Amino acid sequence: MNESLINKMRNRAIHVIVCAIATFIIALTVPAVTAQSSTKEKKPPPTEWPTTAPYDAAIHAFDLALTEAARKQKFRDRLLLSSDSARDAVAEIGNMHIPKDRVMVFYEGEPNVKSVPENLRKDTKALWESRSSEKVHVFVLPPFDPNNTTKTYKYRDWFMCCYEAW
Repeated sequence: MNESLINKMRNRAIHVIVCAIATFIIALTVPAVTAQSSTKEKKPPPTEWPTTAPYDAAIHAFDLALTEAARKQKFRDRLLLSSDSARDAVAEIGNMHIPKDRVMVFYEGEPNVKSVPENLRKDTKALWESRSSEKVHVFVLPPFDPNNTTKTYKYRDWFMCCYEAW
């Protein structure tokens, strides 16, 4: 009888120790896993739209938007839908707040156009020189090619109007 009681006590003690160790391990790993998953989900807070030079953040957002529009039809459609939709898409991809008074227009150019010709950019500059507004951004979209995952498109090459390119 003493031997069975000793075995029961020993088994119970082992069970308590195993449970305590398991609880300790879980208590150590849960905060680490939670911190790791919350770090992945958090992105930096949105930046503000630059209203004076340097305009690097806005240029970067336009570069990203043009490149994404060349690869993903849904994103391209958002740029083409309306000025508000385009502004929201650029703000999202550039992770920035864009004031509501900024007008963004994207349109599809002629097929087989590789970029806006330099002389056309100069003509556009002359045309808009007297009515320049850094609040209006007009771009022709690069050709759509969902298979091209390496080429990037630059703001300066696809910008059409309404101020001298930054």
